[in-house]
Amino acid sequence: MNIRSAREGKFGVHIRVDGCYVIIPPQKYTILEIGYAVLLAGNDECHGWLEEISEIIPPDPEDNRAALRGGAGSAITSNSVLVSLAYNDWWAQNEGTKRPGRALRIIPLNEADRLVRNRRILNDFNLKYAGKLAGDS
Repeated sequence: MNIRSAREGKFGVHIRVDGCYVIIPPQKYTILEIGYAVLLAGNDECHGWLEEISEIIPPDPEDNRAALRGGAGSAITSNSVLVSLAYNDWWAQNEGTKRPGRALRIIPLNEADRLVRNRRILNDFNLKYAGKLAGDS
C-alpha cells in the first residue's frame, strides 16, 4: 500500500492511500487490541478498492466471536501502518491530544510492526493477542 498522506480529523484520520481517500473512523478498542483497524470510503470511487484489500478477522470460538468482515464502503485491515494510525488516533482522542487538521507522520512498516506488537491491551479477554501481529500464531 502506498500511503501518501494522513491528517487528523475531528472524527478519525483522513488518509490518501493507493489513489483513494479513506477515513479511519474512531475505532472500537477491542478491534485494535486484536491487531486490526476499520477503514471507510471517503468517496464512492474507493468502494471497489476497499473490497479488494478487506480482510476477515477470524472467528474466535473461545470468546464466542464470529468472523468479522467489512461491508459496502468499509474494510478491515491488519496492515500495521494503518493499524498504528488508528491506534494512535484512539489514544490521542482519549488523552485529549487530538488536533484536527494536523498532518500525521506515516511511519515505516518495521516501526509500525513494533508499535502494533507493543500496543496496550486493556481488555483481559484479549491478552492472548499481546505482543502479536494479526495472523501470528
